[in-house]
Amino acid sequence: APANWVTRADTFEQSFTNPYPTDDITAFRLLWTSWSPCYANGVYLNDNVVWMRGGPCYEYFAHEEEYSGHAELQFLEQGSNRIHTGRTPLQRGQMVHGMEVQWPGFQVKVKTGVEGESM
Repeated sequence: APANWVTRADTFEQSFTNPYPTDDITAFRLLWTSWSPCYANGVYLNDNVVWMRGGPCYEYFAHEEEYSGHAELQFLEQGSNRIHTGRTPLQRGQMVHGMEVQWPGFQVKVKTGVEGESM
């Protein structure tokens, strides 16, 4: 994960590899810990919005978002994938806090229909 991942400063990204064929995936979870997620400006998986903003301001929050709908499952690709955050815009012309993504960044758990494979 990038050092000092703060959405008021810029967009940041990290990559991960999904070894499973997309037809075998029945669900996936996106997990991360943040500070002040109320100032987020989107979390994107392969350029698809998967989360916009939510949670407290000026507090830590543990996120665990699950995706299992047909359209959502199409966002995850076999092989290389990219997660990135949008930059928090100015509000009333002023800089605001932005969401901080805490180390180690985003984690992805994949559930497959293959016996023995689960989140």
